[in-house]
Amino acid sequence: RIARQNGVEFRVNESVSEILIKNDCVEGIKINGENVYAPVVIDAAGIWSNLLLEKHNVAVPVAPVRSIYFLTKSNHNQFPADHPITVLPDAKAFSRPANGALLFGIRDSKSMFTHPHYLPRHISDKKYIHTDELWHMLKSEAYEFCQLIKNPEEIEVARWVAAPCSYSFDGNPVIGKAEGIQGLFSATGCNGAGIAASAGFGRLMAEIVLGEKTFIPIDEFSPSRFSGDVFSDEFMQLCSAQRSRKKSG
Repeated sequence: RIARQNGVEFRVNESVSEILIKNDCVEGIKINGENVYAPVVIDAAGIWSNLLLEKHNVAVPVAPVRSIYFLTKSNHNQFPADHPITVLPDAKAFSRPANGALLFGIRDSKSMFTHPHYLPRHISDKKYIHTDELWHMLKSEAYEFCQLIKNPEEIEVARWVAAPCSYSFDGNPVIGKAEGIQGLFSATGCNGAGIAASAGFGRLMAEIVLGEKTFIPIDEFSPSRFSGDVFSDEFMQLCSAQRSRKKSG
């Protein structure tokens, strides 16, 4: 609301097909065939970021790596409103209450990655895990997590989500100015913590674009910190391994 009051225009559910660049300077973006001109573009396209950057010989060090989340059926006695949010490093899991249910995630020991060129136009257009593989993974990878829950045999899974998130090779986000192109910035590589980190991302990007001193050091977040091929299987395996050994939520 405040953004709109200050003249910001939101265009939702529209497809960005190209970042417009001329003479190494950003000119804008192409949305559904329409050119929208602007002196600054922030590429926050997540798993699709490198597809927008590829034609300009720019890349960010992230890959689409599968994350899996489960939601139990409602059980207010077992999962009351004041149930704690937990991060369980040794169990490679996290959980939080969700209206009488429990939302939890398990980090499988070998996280699947998807090559950016094979990503669907819409994230829901592809199935990222088969049902039998899902239950096998849950049974084999969630043992430690189940030991920490009261009466785990009584828990029923209502639904689950499996989809790729943007993971970096070193576990750090990608925030900063694109090398060699005036007006182009990147904000991606959330490593599964996009919602939790969104306020920090927004503040950093505002400070960077405005040329202000950032509230924390950002050298480790540089979009150009990886010099190899981000489309190689070797690089994507590094990003996959980063998710598998992740200890935070």
